[in-house]
Amino acid sequence: MSARWVPNPAGQAEFFVSLTGPVGREVYRRGTVLLVAARRQVGVAVPDPLGRARDRRVGQLRDSLTIQPIASPLGPSVRVGSADPIALLHHEGSRPHTIFPRRRDGVLHFYWPQKNTGVFLRKVNHPGTAPNRYLSDNLHLTIT
Repeated sequence: MSARWVPNPAGQAEFFVSLTGPVGREVYRRGTVLLVAARRQVGVAVPDPLGRARDRRVGQLRDSLTIQPIASPLGPSVRVGSADPIALLHHEGSRPHTIFPRRRDGVLHFYWPQKNTGVFLRKVNHPGTAPNRYLSDNLHLTIT
């Protein structure tokens, strides 16, 4: 008995290109692995030691990380990331910079751990932040 291959373009598209086919489901699963690892690595800010309200909610960056499936003729893919404006700054780090108050006659109020008190300053020389590459550090987890 001989077998004969019959082309089925619709079936092949479902298998290889569709988001609901086995390839699309595997791509989405790997994207989810990256998303979980990135959320674990991104960390959460500590509450303000002086008890002041913050502009951002604790865990806001972590909670903003999402996975988005993308269908294309080349095959399924996913986009893992965040639309949060802080995301790129957190991932890539920042250079040293000077921080000034928002208002011209204003002052900055910071908690100073060495003095265990709050201090008021007209400007602060920020040393910059080290990058936390929570996405690219975890890409290796998606390769089997």
